[in-house]
Amino acid sequence: MSELSKDQKVYVAGKRDHVHELAWRTGVSTSDVWDDPRNRGLRAQGRTPAILAPGDLIHLPTHLRPMRIVPGTTNSFRAIIPAFRTRLRLVKDDSFTPWASTKLSIRMGTSPPREAATDSSGWVELEVPVTTSWIVIELVDQAVQVDLEVGGLDPITTIDGVRMRLCLLGGYHGRMRGEIDESLKAALRTYQHHRSLDVTGEPDDATRARLQRDVGC
Repeated sequence: MSELSKDQKVYVAGKRDHVHELAWRTGVSTSDVWDDPRNRGLRAQGRTPAILAPGDLIHLPTHLRPMRIVPGTTNSFRAIIPAFRTRLRLVKDDSFTPWASTKLSIRMGTSPPREAATDSSGWVELEVPVTTSWIVIELVDQAVQVDLEVGGLDPITTIDGVRMRLCLLGGYHGRMRGEIDESLKAALRTYQHHRSLDVTGEPDDATRARLQRDVGC
């Protein structure tokens, strides 16, 4: 994670940062941070607790709840690592056909893998500890593995956010940063054709909305 400023009031988001982990490390809840009126600008830009862009400024609560101790005694504390829920949709290459009712093996960080399955539309719901950096999903019967970086997805309002979602759906294999180029336009045209959208090669509002719907965020 990036560093807090000296007064501990403003945090500059870096790559892979998200509010869920930031709040936990600060000692407050996600809503304490996200509902702070000073962060309404982020909400207006389409940011979410799970999706920030590098360089975003997140204001933190200035009055934290103190931890109480009793002098002269042994004080015990228990740290509980919270988790957040997210939904993923697994699809096949650039045809965007869902992996429906597919058996999965899911590993988060150093935790043992657990079994799961997609539903009839290819969706699976996960409960992710806020300290998790990577999720590895194996499609058991297909010998396919998907590696996911938690917090690494840029907002859909950015070109890189569009690019990343197309990549997650298997429809883009070009560079991951920078301005829109011909390879991204070609991937957008293919996606728009498959989704019965206006084929413009541009990341218009309808295309961004459908990408959000297909990826789940």
